[in-house]
Amino acid sequence: MKRNALLIFAVITIVVIGAAALVVYQRAPQTEIEKAVLFPELLPNINDVARVEIREKNEGITLTRKGDAWVLESGGGYPALFEKVKTTVVSIAKLRVLEGKTKNPGLYSKLGVEGIDDKNSRSILITLQDQAGNTIASIIIGKERVVRTGIGPASLYVRKPDAVQALLVEGDLDIAATVTSWVNPDIVNIASDRVREVIIEHPDGNRVDISRASTKEKAYTLADIPEGAKLTSQVTLNSMATALEDFRLEDVKAKGNPSTENSRTTTVKTFDGLVAMITTTKVGDKAYSTFSFAFDPSAVMADEGGDHERSNEEGQETEAANEEQQQIKLKKKEEVQEEVVALNKALSDWVFAIPDFKADILTKKLGDLVKSENQEAKSESLILPKQ
Repeated sequence: MKRNALLIFAVITIVVIGAAALVVYQRAPQTEIEKAVLFPELLPNINDVARVEIREKNEGITLTRKGDAWVLESGGGYPALFEKVKTTVVSIAKLRVLEGKTKNPGLYSKLGVEGIDDKNSRSILITLQDQAGNTIASIIIGKERVVRTGIGPASLYVRKPDAVQALLVEGDLDIAATVTSWVNPDIVNIASDRVREVIIEHPDGNRVDISRASTKEKAYTLADIPEGAKLTSQVTLNSMATALEDFRLEDVKAKGNPSTENSRTTTVKTFDGLVAMITTTKVGDKAYSTFSFAFDPSAVMADEGGDHERSNEEGQETEAANEEQQQIKLKKKEEVQEEVVALNKALSDWVFAIPDFKADILTKKLGDLVKSENQEAKSESLILPKQ
């Protein structure tokens, strides 16, 4: 009997608990139960998105769909990262409301949803439109919610531009109104060990010319050092060969008819025949460069001279080996010609805002690389103690 009574009691307890849970479920806010999708019409119509505007207080970019690709409209149609745009649009489509937050505009800034027109705004406004310019979704993105326990899904505060109430939504958005967030910033990478010569020409006639005879020589030689002057730093001179190494853009626009006033022309020649011509112009406190590339067969230099002589001395060179070397050189020339075509296709139609340290290399003057012996003597007199 006692056992049966305990079983009956247990069943009653389970029923009561279940009923209580049902009541709580029924009384709970619908958004907490269903995690309602923030933009229910977006996901089924996601392929209709043809334009994405991202705005911050002082910056803004626009991306548009062009066929099967995305381009930077504000950058004159420069190719954008398809996967980045796709991931962003899908992430917005999957945002789910966790709970409503403040309706008080005075508290928006605490959540970062105050809107981009606010003088202290730190929010981001992103708008998705279709081909006709109709808005499909628009959202002000605020701060991420910090979960103290470190457990739980990613969430952030948002607000629809025409809504009063801020919301906490489940989701993760990595969005910024900067060009480098939406395009591949790496535009050219010509390793310094390929570089044979760098020539910089200034509009006032100032000219810098550094070169080396082979890749076996690590140090470059500066041409036309004025009489009574000497090289300031061999390290600085050698660093000029890195002019096109790991070159990244900071901004981009379509090439128009930019002023060439005060432009510097830099020519970089490699041992394998690639010739790069860069025109750099300073506009305000920012430097902009254009690029063009060519292949010069006459500039191809056989850098195997030392090995060739050693082979002759050792009597190991054969006609077959010589033929193999010729085939290798021919293949290399073909590769460089293909490289030139690819670089021109990717870069020739654009003007790039470039990092300051790259602009410094591309616009060196002779006076930046040498100093007179009188200057050196004067510098030493300031350092050395009087006798």
